[in-house]
Amino acid sequence: EDRMTATAGFKVSGEIVIGAAAAPVSTVLPAIAGTVQQGQTLTAWPGMWTTGAAYGYQWQEDDGGWTNITGAAGPTFVPGAGQVGNALRVIVTATNAAGSASATSAPTVVTAGV
Repeated sequence: EDRMTATAGFKVSGEIVIGAAAAPVSTVLPAIAGTVQQGQTLTAWPGMWTTGAAYGYQWQEDDGGWTNITGAAGPTFVPGAGQVGNALRVIVTATNAAGSASATSAPTVVTAGV
């Protein structure tokens, strides 16, 4: 009846080798979505990482040098009057059981205060 059947058996030998856990490594840098305007929400995309991780965020502004914005430590940020007119960026820190690493977004385009 034009049918064939086959049976295969496999035997695995040797030790199971599990590699050491690795800290995250950024493969695509974080990015910022939105327009820098007072009262408008900016959203950080964490980028892409080699391993699963939890993310932490720190927004910074360039006001004559990059400085952390106090209280701006989440995936979204609403610029106030003091930040409009300055470039902004976000540093994303990825953490897993093996360690942590940080990656920085490109800065936003500087726009006139609105």
